[in-house]
Amino acid sequence: MVKDSGRKLAQLMQYTTGKANKMLQGCPLLDDPDEGYMRAMKRLKERFGNKYSISHAWVDKVTKDSPIKARDGAALQDFADELQICYDTLRALDYLSEINTQSNLVLIINRLPATLHGRWRKTVA
Repeated sequence: MVKDSGRKLAQLMQYTTGKANKMLQGCPLLDDPDEGYMRAMKRLKERFGNKYSISHAWVDKVTKDSPIKARDGAALQDFADELQICYDTLRALDYLSEINTQSNLVLIINRLPATLHGRWRKTVA
């Protein structure tokens, strides 16, 4: 476990990407590493710590990505993993109702290869 604020901040910078990393750019420049780390954590919490934002991002991720091609086992496994993480996250946040709508379920099913659509119908019928 990292105890030094400067190291923690360096790890945050290393392991974040995109918008999260961009919003942290000025924090390492502060004279006090403790202040830089606290500011970085506050920014992350404000931007990404909101339950609704987190749930919305996961629902978008599993419903709006491109369809999986037939015989792409790796992509199908990745999708299954994403669905599990999405479920676990929404359950922990008590936001399962966000994904459990007919329109979202249709969008998820439509991401599956066409060969699996029939299997899905048989399973849920």
